[in-house]
Amino acid sequence: MPSIKDVARNCGVSYATVSNVINNKGNVGESTRKRVEDAIKALHYIPHAGARTLKADIKNVIGVIIPSIDDPYLARFYMGLQESLLHNKYIINLIITDHIASIENQALDELLKQRIAGLILMSCQPENRDAFHMLQAKQIPLVLVDRDIDVKNANYVSFDYKSIGKYLCTSLLEKRYKRIALITGPSSYTSERNFIEGFSSAYEEKGNNIDDLIIVKSVYNRFGAFKSMTEILNYQYGSELPDIVITSNKILYDGAREALVMQSDPQKKNIDIVTLEEEKWLEAVNAEKLTTVYRPAKKLGTVASELLMENITAQKIHTPKTKILDFYDLVTEANKQTTVEIKPFHIDVKKEISLSLFMLQDNSTWAIRSLIPNFKYTINKNIDVNIREFKYEELYQQIIDSKSTARGQLPMDIVMIDNFWFPYLVKNDYLVELSEFFEEGEDVSVGFIPKVFEDYSMYNGQYFALPFNFIVQLLFYRKDLFDDQGIKRNFYKKYGVELKVPKTWDEYNAIAEFFTKNYNEASPIQFGNTATGATSTICDYLPRLWAYGGSVFDRNREAAIDSYEAVEALKSYIRSFDYAPPYAINQWYYEEVEEFSKGNAAMMINFIAHTAPLIDLEYSTVAGKFGVSELPGGYPVLSGWSLGVHKSSLHKEAAYEFIRWATSSKIAIPYTILGGCTPRSSLNQTEEILSLYPYFIFAEEQFLKSRKRTYPFDEVVNVNISDREFEVIIHKNIKRAVIGELTPEDALKTAAEELRKHKGAD
Repeated sequence: MPSIKDVARNCGVSYATVSNVINNKGNVGESTRKRVEDAIKALHYIPHAGARTLKADIKNVIGVIIPSIDDPYLARFYMGLQESLLHNKYIINLIITDHIASIENQALDELLKQRIAGLILMSCQPENRDAFHMLQAKQIPLVLVDRDIDVKNANYVSFDYKSIGKYLCTSLLEKRYKRIALITGPSSYTSERNFIEGFSSAYEEKGNNIDDLIIVKSVYNRFGAFKSMTEILNYQYGSELPDIVITSNKILYDGAREALVMQSDPQKKNIDIVTLEEEKWLEAVNAEKLTTVYRPAKKLGTVASELLMENITAQKIHTPKTKILDFYDLVTEANKQTTVEIKPFHIDVKKEISLSLFMLQDNSTWAIRSLIPNFKYTINKNIDVNIREFKYEELYQQIIDSKSTARGQLPMDIVMIDNFWFPYLVKNDYLVELSEFFEEGEDVSVGFIPKVFEDYSMYNGQYFALPFNFIVQLLFYRKDLFDDQGIKRNFYKKYGVELKVPKTWDEYNAIAEFFTKNYNEASPIQFGNTATGATSTICDYLPRLWAYGGSVFDRNREAAIDSYEAVEALKSYIRSFDYAPPYAINQWYYEEVEEFSKGNAAMMINFIAHTAPLIDLEYSTVAGKFGVSELPGGYPVLSGWSLGVHKSSLHKEAAYEFIRWATSSKIAIPYTILGGCTPRSSLNQTEEILSLYPYFIFAEEQFLKSRKRTYPFDEVVNVNISDREFEVIIHKNIKRAVIGELTPEDALKTAAEELRKHKGAD
């Protein structure tokens, strides 16, 4: 393996110069820096992090001891602390004990010999205090997880397992379960002991005989749980079988489930079984009606790492802390919905019927098509749903033409609706008002992201659709390029300012120019940004118009699209096309995503609903390399899609039943994993989803800042033009300016004149 000496010798500089380049320190000339960087690449030299740590006398190694990485709960816990520690430049030394005390003891000895800054420990022997006396003696910052130990100066993090036990027991008793079996780990584990205590107390408080509650403390692995479950099934804990079995983690669940599967007695095979889970987005257990208890383990890992870093930073004055993540605060919205959501709408369909669903050709269509078998299996086997896909403008035209559909042609039952089309479609009687299908007193907006229902589904206080696809406009940028020290130096030389994520459209264009090969031969990629103009340029133009202080209509409700501010915004927009692929003006949003996924551009403005391919490792070269930010100027366009029932449908109740399922919390997460983007708030509280789409929480924040596209029906008195026709007028003239057919001034003047012509009597 090459050393730093080999690098220095290769390029004819001192060791100190090589060290300065590696650590981005010192006044090293650009030519010398490049020579060193080339030598490092040519020799495949890897700087020794441990050596740098010893030389600088910096303790940045964190020991982590956990029993297993196979348990999904522990795997997610580790991901949370790893993400936090690595972000803060710590090195992690992970040791897996497999619940073997001797391995844990050896691990503790080895870590104490090293120069670790702190330790995060989930012990498999919390009762063995003697094993931890050296931790106390050396005063190493320590965070214990789930299993408390009698050690001074130790921090402790866990969930409120007593409350979890009480909540789960109460929920099961309300569902008429009486004889219940618990399979847990050893009671020396604080989490298990507290869970049993909480469950037992709730069981007795409800007036039940505690003897009917079976509690089995298993060896903490699959084999132990298999044995414990087999003993329960063989009546070793009583003469009656339990109605339901609860395991305290997924490892025990897997072992117990295996014992259940091996049974031939139908009475035994049909016993319900459920576990504490971190995530649950599909009904995978026997009892689909069961409450699920969520433990977001990644959150626990983050809390543990933050507490340890706090302890390290203020070691001499730090007071040990206990952080119990309150169960009632951490129950996800999806879990709340299992107890408060309205009953599923259901109709009795005895004969087979077929529904026609008209949808946009995009990721959400493929996702819902893939899940339709679940609809037939769980909701109504006699309803077939046939999806017809269209491009944006074609879908709109299909809906508009539907009133004049020729006899014998396939009727339109369900339509996917851009929220921008709502006023025109409602006022012209295309959509069924849905409240006729609601049960008395029910609130269909429960569980949706705040304000989504009002913006996606309602018009003048009435319900005409249900929210289906959550769309928020964000800036996507190549974080790896923005963080590259060489690129940052070159940018500073060119502009005299630091390379940062743009906050204004002028900054955006300057950065886009810098990353475009035609304007900067040193750029590592071809284009500064992507762009789109195939159908609607208005969504990309409006954020600039608003940022420049312009608007489509003025206070007198007259067309103002030709104002000075509007022209300046258009000039900025046109400039961005100089730094985009030459064919961008004919691209649609998913084609932009494809361009960005290939690593051809530094930035992209897009709606999150189209961006699922970015995280697909088989498709995307930028997975894990990009970041997100708000749009320059801070004015994203409000958009979103809903599902409504068409007035011409012959099966309106069945159509409503389908859209209730398609927009329900039941399929929200699998729908999003497959490429859709649910407006359900459970999405942003599900750690597994957030690990795939970490920008979803940020997207919800940006949604609240989004501004509506101008609706002529709402903005202008006596306008005889549809919202889509209004959009096309602006779009086509902007596009003419982008391709150079008209000047920005003439393009917007033409658009304003066309809009004024349409103002008059309806």
